[in-house]
Amino acid sequence: MLDKYPLHDVLKSNGTALGLILNMASAPLVEIASLMSFDFVMIDAEHGPISPADAEPMIRVAELCRIAPIVRVASCRPDDALRYLDLGAVGIMFPHIKTALDAREAVAAVRFPPLGKRGVAGSTNAAGYGVRMPFSQYLQRANDLLLPILIVEEPEAVENIESILLVEGLAAVVIGAMDLCAAMGFPGDPSNPAVEAAVDRVIMLCRVARMPVCLAASDLETSKKHLRRGANMLIAPIGSWLVGTGRAFTSAVRTAAP
Repeated sequence: MLDKYPLHDVLKSNGTALGLILNMASAPLVEIASLMSFDFVMIDAEHGPISPADAEPMIRVAELCRIAPIVRVASCRPDDALRYLDLGAVGIMFPHIKTALDAREAVAAVRFPPLGKRGVAGSTNAAGYGVRMPFSQYLQRANDLLLPILIVEEPEAVENIESILLVEGLAAVVIGAMDLCAAMGFPGDPSNPAVEAAVDRVIMLCRVARMPVCLAASDLETSKKHLRRGANMLIAPIGSWLVGTGRAFTSAVRTAAP
């Protein structure tokens, strides 16, 4: 059954939401993320081997631990989103959104009619297998609580961000700085002044529109920088985060060892 998560309250109050990117199939990592007080996990079905079958136990653990399960899908096709939504994902991150039309189609893929075009099925985990609440109530609740999230990662999206933000039903915008810098001709250089200016433009317009805006940050200094810029959602990639933290630990211990 679809319930409100603490993440919903954080976003509504314009607070700071913290998420962990999981690009490996592991339900225990979802539980660990909840114990670390993350607000959501981003289950990465774009840059990793995670399939719907892999995601299902991760989503179920997220439901039990009350940490919001959000899935980054591999494309903007509605059928990609539907399979994870029916499993119980509370949000979908759509990559490579370039225009307001792309944004409207993404929102429609998440919302049930009359607000969208999502296919209706009662025999799913998301719907409580049709017995946990009246089905009409489930449809309304899903339309109220599901989170369509867009990833801005190309110059065209930056140019169109004002019209994109006018699309009704958007829950948040993620800035994919690494893809954006590559698309702008500065691969591997998100600190390039032109890229930073593009990122700042998106953040500024999101803040004006009171739209939550998210950036990736795997260390404290980068996180502080993004928060100063105006981001109010941060996602940490578990791989680089664990490697950085683990290396610092092993290095410190070996230095202190007699």
